[in-house]
Amino acid sequence: MPQRVCTTRSSGVIAPHVMAAFERSLKHFGFEVMPITIYDNRELLRDEFLRAIKWQPDFALGYAHHGIVWTNETDPVFRRIGVPLILLHYDCPFLTSHPKILKEYAAHPDAYFHFIWDRAYLEEYKRLGIKNAFPIMLATDPNLFSAQETPPEYDVAFVGSIASTDALRATRHSKHSAGVNEVIDRVMGEKIANPSVPVLDLVVRENTGGLKELVPDWSSDDWIALFLSLHAEGTAAQRVAYINAMTTATPHVFSGIAKGTNDGSRVIHEGPVDYNAGLPATYRKAKINLNISAFQLQHSLNNRIFDAAAAGAFLLTDHREDLANVWSGFDAITYHSVDQLNERVAYYLNRDRERREIAEELRRAVLENHTYVHRTEYIYRTLVDTLEGPST
Repeated sequence: MPQRVCTTRSSGVIAPHVMAAFERSLKHFGFEVMPITIYDNRELLRDEFLRAIKWQPDFALGYAHHGIVWTNETDPVFRRIGVPLILLHYDCPFLTSHPKILKEYAAHPDAYFHFIWDRAYLEEYKRLGIKNAFPIMLATDPNLFSAQETPPEYDVAFVGSIASTDALRATRHSKHSAGVNEVIDRVMGEKIANPSVPVLDLVVRENTGGLKELVPDWSSDDWIALFLSLHAEGTAAQRVAYINAMTTATPHVFSGIAKGTNDGSRVIHEGPVDYNAGLPATYRKAKINLNISAFQLQHSLNNRIFDAAAAGAFLLTDHREDLANVWSGFDAITYHSVDQLNERVAYYLNRDRERREIAEELRRAVLENHTYVHRTEYIYRTLVDTLEGPST
């Protein structure tokens, strides 16, 4: 089994932090690790791959499809040099792929190992006949997110991207028919009212007229573009709606919106926070951290749940099916509507001891089974079983 692993580094919101955590975890198990950067500049990219080829890795590890790099018209680099590529799909894999990539997976199945964090997309990969596709969850790095005594500064905090939906909505309406836009508007309304229901289920349910544009087809560029639009606009709309509808506390929002911005709401904008330097302490400073999952998550969990828990922080989250795989007491921290969120915020705000007890139970559950060390071990065992056969 591999001793040398080449990891690919690329830009993104969470991708760089996930890859850095996996690099640390690989080293924990004694693997040699060589990171290479996926540059836009072709000359710099060529130099990175020449360095990797000379090093002769046993495997490569990349976030999403970022490790698929062609140096000619037919052969991605890692396949050309006989290095299997492990791909971590912690976003919808169809949103960042291209028909050429899916054809590559189908034509050369043994060159790739796919680890997909949401079973809706995992099932679609298997339906498409893509080999070596396995489930995986996100995780945390307890060396970065650790519990420390921190006096509370905020009643409720939300850390994540939020944006105005005006431009997104206008663009969508300009690209699609009135019938399609009407269905999408209903889907977003239903999703905001019932955040626990997977958005793909709502698309199927609300498409009563059988509009072909709204039939999920992951081989169609048109459907993928429409779903991306729904994900971006819907996520922004839901987050703004829930934060602005909070009546039982004043929410502090850490996002790309500048600190002190007055948008006419009760929200206090705190500006961006650095993932490594500031996020762990920010979680600990809030009595209640709020999680509002993006529309692309059908059943899976985002990193916020694992990281906040590892930091010893309390959070409330919209219900996700995979919560049951993390902690049996998940009902205590979930909400299914704006009204229930407000009720739970009001309930927990002045119950310090109960919040601490719940946070500690969740933290223990995460540290016992959901760190990147656990994920690295799981990937390794999966590779062993796939390549050498399951142990008896």
